[in-house]
Amino acid sequence: MECIDQNVGKKVIADFTHLDEQHSVGGLPRPQEIREFVRLWTLKEAYTKMLGVGHALDFKTLKFTLDPVDLKSASGDPKATGAMQFDNFYVSYKHSLFNASLAIQHPVGSVGSTRIQIISLASSAESNTAT
Repeated sequence: MECIDQNVGKKVIADFTHLDEQHSVGGLPRPQEIREFVRLWTLKEAYTKMLGVGHALDFKTLKFTLDPVDLKSASGDPKATGAMQFDNFYVSYKHSLFNASLAIQHPVGSVGSTRIQIISLASSAESNTAT
């Protein structure tokens, strides 16, 4: 999960996105470019954590599309088998907006998708606090 209100430099975006992703977010207004980069980053983190490789996989080799979210290529990844599902969502916490992503790998031969529902991320003590 990453806050979307970050100052992400153009070099960071170039260093961690596929060339096609750079083209898709590059012409956007700066706040939207950062927000879309954060979406891509969290998707790549979720995917590599699902595989158990973390940042050992070069994020530039991973290519996602947004709206709809889909993994288009993952060169050099022999572990990717079975159907994969990705979801991307926003979470508001203490006046900040965060982006989170989820990667699910379904067993080979399974059909369908997993329904994802977020119930609550705030504790009852935090939600009942009056200011």
